[in-house]
Amino acid sequence: MNLRDQYIKDGYIILRNFFEKEKLVSLKEEFLKIGNNFEKEILEYEFVKNLYLNDKFVNVIKILLNTDKLVYFSDSSVVKHNNVFSPSNGYHNDSRSEDYNFSNEYPLLRVATYLQESINISGGIKIKPGSQNYFCFTLRDFKQRSKIFIKKILSRDKNFNFKLLSNGVQPKMEVGDLIIWNLRTHHSGTSIRYKFHKNLSLHPIIEKILPNFLKIPCNDRVAIFMVFGNKNFNNHYLDNYIKNIQNKRRIKYENLERLKSNLLKYNIQFIPSRINDT
Repeated sequence: MNLRDQYIKDGYIILRNFFEKEKLVSLKEEFLKIGNNFEKEILEYEFVKNLYLNDKFVNVIKILLNTDKLVYFSDSSVVKHNNVFSPSNGYHNDSRSEDYNFSNEYPLLRVATYLQESINISGGIKIKPGSQNYFCFTLRDFKQRSKIFIKKILSRDKNFNFKLLSNGVQPKMEVGDLIIWNLRTHHSGTSIRYKFHKNLSLHPIIEKILPNFLKIPCNDRVAIFMVFGNKNFNNHYLDNYIKNIQNKRRIKYENLERLKSNLLKYNIQFIPSRINDT
């Protein structure tokens, strides 16, 4: 099965040893310095640009989205946690302002790079294979989602799918692996490994209840996230998502024209976020 077929089937894909482990380890301190600065465009850092803006990386994204032209709009971040037990966990998806017509492919994906392994320690990701094809029950925006769910069921929308029960997996990932998922795919961050059973994968709600002394910590967790869209995909999903991001994010750009030019070399259209003037 090729990359595109695997992505369409499971809603995500893991590319093993995509980056050189030693390279990522050497960059961790640099990523820690810029972590949680959500007003900065991370591709304006030279070391970040060099890591991601290359044919090897960009071509994978194009293959998965089945396009020769991408769009990028500063929905990127370097996230760090000193304590992975403190963030609220829970299955969710990242799609925004959509119609839940699951007969249509969602034309956006998220790329994640973790700078620590998730085989023996906590801090990885949980993900539900194939879940991009059905509705996500989550506590996030619960009231609004409940209204949508009821409306879809009452209308007997044949393009609407849901599952009351589904299982997630907790991939074992090494430093250097790259994971990419469709924004509809159900997932949960900062997953937990247990001292008494490293391979046990529990629901995030149960993870929060269990005492921390049973869990294996992850110090200085760092993860890099980026979103790309299929520019050739002509429907409202892309526009709605970009507008949602532009309404929420304020980015301080150092040089918009240079960033645009760097992306254009790889046939990536750049749409800036709303600029922070303060």
